[in-house]
Amino acid sequence: MFQAFYWDVPKWIWWTNLSAKVDELAQAGFTMMWLPVPYKGASGDGSVGYDPFDHYDLGQYYQRGTYRTRYGYSYELTNAAVPGQTVTGLITKLIAANIMPICDIVLNHMAGGSGGDYKTYTYPDHHKFEKSTTDFHPSTLGHNDELAPYHHNWNFGAPEHHPLDVAFLARNMRSGFKQWGSWLVTDVLYGGFRFDLSEGVEPWLIWEWMSYPAQRGRFAFMEYWDGADGKQMQEWLNLTGKRAAIYDSNLRANYLKPMCNSNGAFDMRKLAPTNCFLGLEPEHTVVFIDNHDTWREGDTNKLGITSNKPLAYAYAFHSQGLPMVFYHDYYEKPYLSNSTAVAFGEPLTNKINRLIRIRKVAVAGNLEVLYSDTNLYIQLRLGNWQKSASILVLNDNSSETLSHSVETPWANTKIVDLVSGTAEVTTEANGSAYLGALPRGYRIYAPTNILQQVEE
Repeated sequence: MFQAFYWDVPKWIWWTNLSAKVDELAQAGFTMMWLPVPYKGASGDGSVGYDPFDHYDLGQYYQRGTYRTRYGYSYELTNAAVPGQTVTGLITKLIAANIMPICDIVLNHMAGGSGGDYKTYTYPDHHKFEKSTTDFHPSTLGHNDELAPYHHNWNFGAPEHHPLDVAFLARNMRSGFKQWGSWLVTDVLYGGFRFDLSEGVEPWLIWEWMSYPAQRGRFAFMEYWDGADGKQMQEWLNLTGKRAAIYDSNLRANYLKPMCNSNGAFDMRKLAPTNCFLGLEPEHTVVFIDNHDTWREGDTNKLGITSNKPLAYAYAFHSQGLPMVFYHDYYEKPYLSNSTAVAFGEPLTNKINRLIRIRKVAVAGNLEVLYSDTNLYIQLRLGNWQKSASILVLNDNSSETLSHSVETPWANTKIVDLVSGTAEVTTEANGSAYLGALPRGYRIYAPTNILQQVEE
C-alpha cells in the first residue's frame, strides 16, 4: 500500500500530482493507494481533511470560501462527481492501473457548523445529508451525554472550528453515513477505506458501516492509537467484527523506530512478532514506518524515524502483515533533523522498489524466527505454491558484519542475497548455512534462480 500524502501537502495540485505518478507506481508493484480526505473541511482549501464539513462536496461546490479542497477540484479526483467532465480523474486512472483507491473516512466528528450551538449544517447547492442539533452529543435521540471515549468532543487544537462529536444513534447520522459510504463506492468508485480515530466511535459502528451492502467485503483498515498494545488492538479488532485491519502503531513506536534510531543499541530479539499485534493477527495488520501523524516537517514533536529506515522497510516487506510506504520516504526527503525538523536525505525509491519485487516472488507462507540475539535477527518465510521461501537477515551492529548458522529449507543449494544480487552461499547437505548482513544492513536470501525473477 502507498500512503499518497503527508501533512500540509502543496495546495490545489495534489490530485494532478498523483495522477501523473499512477503509471510508475503501478509499474513498481503497488496495488493500493491511501488517498487523503477528499471532502470539504471547515477550514476550506487550507484543510487537510480532518475537520469535515460537507461529505458530498469533493471540490465542486463553493463553500467555506472555496470551490477546491486543499487537494484540487472534484473532477481532478473523479469523473463521477461532475457529470460531463472530460478530464480523466485520479480514481479512474488508479482503477485502470489495478491500484485500489482507498478513501480516508472521518466518522467521529464534524466542524464548521452554524447556529448558536454550531450544530447546524445546511448545503444550499445539494441539500444532501444536512445535520442539526440532535445529530451531535449530547443528543436526546440517543446517548444524551458527553462521556469519553465515544461521546465527547476531542480537542483538535482548532476551537474556532468547533469540532463536534457525532451521535450515531440519531437516525439521520446512522443511516446518512452508511448511505454516504455507498455513494463513495458506487458513484465515486473508491475501493477501500481507512478509518480515522476509530477509538473515538463505538466499535459496533465500524461493523455496521462495513456490513452495508456497497461496503461489505471491501478492504478497510483503522487507526487505533490510544497507546494500545497488541492484545488491546486484538480486542478492538474483535469488537469491530474483524471488518477492518489495524495499522500497528505499537510495533512501529516500540520496535521499528528504536531499531532504526538507536545506532546499534536496540535488542534485536524484541523483533519476534509475538511481541505485538502483528504476531497475534498478521492477516489484519498494516505495517507502517511513518505517516502524516508521525512525520511532519517543521514540527520537532513529530520527527518520525530519523535514520536508517530501510531496516524497518525490510522488516515490513518480509512480514506477514501488509506493508505501507509513506509518500515522503518514496518521493522526497525521508528524514527530519532533530533540532529543526528540516527534511533531509535521498528518496528511498530504489530500495523500496527492490523490496516490492522481492515480496512479489519470494515472501509468503508461515514465519519462523531462526535466530536472534542483541545484534542479529534472522527469520524464514516458508513460501507457498506460488512463491519461494526466503530468509531475512537484519544486522543492527554499527560496525561489524555479523552472521550465524541457521537451518534453511534448502539442502546443497546455492542461495543469494536478493537485495544486492551478491553474497552467494551454498547450503550444507542438512540445509544449514552461515547467513549474515553488513553493519546496520539487511539481506534476503533465496535460491539463485529466484534472483532472475526479482530482476525481470
